[in-house]
Amino acid sequence: MSLNKITWNNQAVGGTRNMSAMLAGRLAGACLLIISVLFLPANAAAQGLVFVDLIGFERAELDANSKLPEHDLLPRVTLFYTGAKDDLRFLAEYVANDVQSHFGRVKAGWLLDPYNMVWLGRTHNPASYWRNQFHHGGWLQPSITRPGIAEFEVPGGIVPAHSTGLMYEAGAAVRDETGPAFTATFGYTSRLGTDGLEVPELINNNHGMHGTSLAFRLSYHFDEISGGNEAGLLASYNHIPNDMTPSYEIEQALLGGFVNWYAGKLRVISEFYAVRNELLEPLPAGESRENFYNAYVMVDYSMDSNWNIYSRLEDTSGEGDSLYLQNFSKFVSSRSMLGARYSIGRHNLIKFEVDRSERFSGDTYKQVSLQWSFVYP
Repeated sequence: MSLNKITWNNQAVGGTRNMSAMLAGRLAGACLLIISVLFLPANAAAQGLVFVDLIGFERAELDANSKLPEHDLLPRVTLFYTGAKDDLRFLAEYVANDVQSHFGRVKAGWLLDPYNMVWLGRTHNPASYWRNQFHHGGWLQPSITRPGIAEFEVPGGIVPAHSTGLMYEAGAAVRDETGPAFTATFGYTSRLGTDGLEVPELINNNHGMHGTSLAFRLSYHFDEISGGNEAGLLASYNHIPNDMTPSYEIEQALLGGFVNWYAGKLRVISEFYAVRNELLEPLPAGESRENFYNAYVMVDYSMDSNWNIYSRLEDTSGEGDSLYLQNFSKFVSSRSMLGARYSIGRHNLIKFEVDRSERFSGDTYKQVSLQWSFVYP
């Protein structure tokens, strides 16, 4: 098999996800949200937020054969709702842009005791600090762009970001206090389709045991607030089905670590990942298993209560001959970025970034980005 082209990318789509299951999943999520909003008692604690983002991109020095546009405009709306009554919890997050819309998260939980919590539904895979800390809304995120390794299931996202099934949280993951925190998930994971990884449906009876994910995050909180000083380990095992050629599946193991640390006005966020992929189909010797590594470091400096400047470096090694990554030509494997963030009151943020990026496809380009983010109420 040639390292320049994976056979499964040239075959007709097989085992395509069932459309009725997709619609049923969205309907189930919508029903859970409506039931929570309408039928939680009036004295239940509840909160709803609306995040609006408008992002503009200008690119230069594109390769002659690049498919990237020189100009791009991305509108996005994220609806967030959380409710609580006694030991019952509910959370829903719906994301919509000009291309697609889906429930980023929709889950119901039960507080077993002050330090243990169980959830059922669609959750974020916990093996990423960035995704789990900043979620979907741009207002929450300190930069416009995400690290390539922390992308969701969009073209360019290379690791499963969602799981549909069970989530368990313990310790400081449940209560905002110092001490150890633990989060684990088990459920159905993303599938590999023509446009990359796809978010797992809320209801799908066609998975069997193919397409399961087990992931965890173990950390220590040095502060009594969420998003404070924290360091820990990340790991996941993902069995990824391939809708294009069902005989090819991927077993992916990920191990990493992270740190989020404040030193006065300076904040440092960093993650490191080692990723191992095994292609489950007889292949020539030496081609069925592969490893690559990814890391990023972001530094954010608070100049005053309104202005922040920040920079991020990210890079990938060992990816050059990856058969798995050849399905993700839009994966940003390397980036150097400098940006500024300005807060206009509590509701509005303006961010500006310049970066030089390289995709797995070989595309290299310079990019200027501008984002307006709004939250209500």
